[in-house]
Amino acid sequence: MNFNLPQTLMNENAQILVVTDFVGGSRMVGKSFDRMYPKWNRQCLWEDYGGRIVVVKTTNVGSTMAPPPGEAIALNMEASDVWKLCDGTTTIDDIVEILFNEYDVDMETLKNEVSNEIENMTKNGFITLQDKAEKSERKIFSGKEVFKKSESVIWNELEDQLYIMDTRNSTIFNLPKQFGKLWSLFDGKHRTLDIIKANDGDRSPQKKGETLLLMRELEYTGFIEQIN
Repeated sequence: MNFNLPQTLMNENAQILVVTDFVGGSRMVGKSFDRMYPKWNRQCLWEDYGGRIVVVKTTNVGSTMAPPPGEAIALNMEASDVWKLCDGTTTIDDIVEILFNEYDVDMETLKNEVSNEIENMTKNGFITLQDKAEKSERKIFSGKEVFKKSESVIWNELEDQLYIMDTRNSTIFNLPKQFGKLWSLFDGKHRTLDIIKANDGDRSPQKKGETLLLMRELEYTGFIEQIN
């Protein structure tokens, strides 16, 4: 059993940065730690890529160039299981109890692994710790949402990249040219489900996750907006 996430490498097929090792540090101590409620950082957008979670840690919109889609951290399967439970309603102790029923490992080892993982993700800004339950406001896509490009957005293709700029704040978002087809579908007519299918997401969990994560990034940065 391994919850660690190793060093950064580029996976050209998935177009994501695969990270398998967070930077560790001194261990948080105190009885209260295990009773804290871990919650996904509001600036972290994520999706399930067929069992593995991919997370994009965004920047402040309007202050710097937005992160290009695909540059993210990819958690391994065990860390993904921990991540999915960090919705702000479950204590670290309860997360350990839930996973203990799913993994063939002794309680002490599991508790140390989970605690270390949550501590490292907290130190790296992916998770916040709360002393009381507060459910995450993360949007759940139904497939019926319709998005359109924001009125303030302009775009242009240069070589192998699609550059999108919000003229209100000069925030720039660049996409690999292959995502141009998906960008064209944010026209106020196509549903989320249509856009997923256009990227073969109905046949591939990885493609579905890729499409939904892209939509989350574009909506977060204000390049597209939901109209229904």
